[in-house]
Amino acid sequence: IGSATVRFPLPGGGWWERVIDQPGRFDRKARFAPGKSYKGQCWAPPELDMATLAGKPQIWIAEGIFDALSLKEAGLAAVSAMSVVIWPSEFLKALRKAIADGPTPSLVPELVFSFDVGKAGLEYTRKFVERAQKEGWSATAAQVRPDADGTKLDWNDLLLHGRLTDKDIEEYLWNGRVAIAANATENACLLYER
Repeated sequence: IGSATVRFPLPGGGWWERVIDQPGRFDRKARFAPGKSYKGQCWAPPELDMATLAGKPQIWIAEGIFDALSLKEAGLAAVSAMSVVIWPSEFLKALRKAIADGPTPSLVPELVFSFDVGKAGLEYTRKFVERAQKEGWSATAAQVRPDADGTKLDWNDLLLHGRLTDKDIEEYLWNGRVAIAANATENACLLYER
C-alpha cells in the first residue's frame, strides 16, 4: 500500500520521512534514510543556518522535526535532535565555530532542551542540560506537564491548540527549571516563589 509522506533533508546527506496519510496502517509512521547517519546532528529549518543560529539569544532543541517547526511558528529559534538519546555533538561543534567566526563571538546562545513529555524526555533533558553546562554552554530546559486528565501533548499538539503564547512559553520554561532543579531545596524554592 502507498501513502502520502513528507521528507526532510538532514545534515550528512540523509533524510527523515513521515507518513502523513493514515499512518496507523503501517508498522511505523516515520523512517530515516537507510545507511545514512544522523548521529550528533540536528535538523534546522532552512532559514536558520548556523550563522543565524549563532546570533540568537536562545536555541530550543526539541526531539522531533514537527516539534521544532511548531516552536519556530511560535517565534523561537528551534532545531530537532531527532532523538532524545543522542547528544548533538556535531551540531554543537558547528555552532561553536559559527559563534567564534561571527560578529559577536562573546555572545553565546542559551540552549533550551525541550524534549517530549515522559520518562525518557525528562531523564535526557536533565542529562543534557548538565552535560551542556559542563561543556561551557548556558543551558536550561522547557517542559510540558501532562494535562489534568493525563493527556501528554507535545509541541506540535500545543501549537494546534493555541498553547504556545508568550505566557505559555514562560510556564514551560518554569516547568523546565523545576525539572532540572539540582536538589529538593532548589525545587522547593522555585515552587514557593511561584
